[in-house]
Amino acid sequence: MTYHAAMNATIKGETSKYFGGKKGMTRNKHRMMKLVRYLSR
Repeated sequence: MTYHAAMNATIKGETSKYFGGKKGMTRNKHRMMKLVRYLSR
């Protein structure tokens, strides 16, 4: 996933699709931020 795709997915709330629902959402948001930071390095 590119940086832009990651941001779009976050904005649309599609992260729940990729990361398995709202139960692990907070934890996966941290993972998403790590991914975004890694990609935008």
